[in-house]
Amino acid sequence: MGRARVAPLKRPSIPQMELTAAAVAAQLDCKIRSELDLQLCDSVLWTDSTSVLKYIRNLSARYRTFVNNRVNLIRDLSDNTAWRYVNNSANPSDLASQGLDVDKLLESSLWLTGPEFLC
Repeated sequence: MGRARVAPLKRPSIPQMELTAAAVAAQLDCKIRSELDLQLCDSVLWTDSTSVLKYIRNLSARYRTFVNNRVNLIRDLSDNTAWRYVNNSANPSDLASQGLDVDKLLESSLWLTGPEFLC
């Protein structure tokens, strides 16, 4: 499942937008797992942001409200060991954020099947 969002008019920083994307990923994972009547293995969640990984894994730092709220949401919905790094070139969500035409998006094997290393 994929989901893209448009940045708000009051532009947050890139790390804040990446953190928001990670929070959306954790929420989607939680929603999908609750809706399926299947026994599932542990989830693996991917981000191309090393900043997000540092936020999630740092248990001793105190953050400002925006960051703190999202980090707490991510930690509540997912295990911090479930998060992995994916390079930008292998990240299908980057295609949506680049503003590709629908035709090109549908032709993209990265968008349709995900990165090769997952196959």
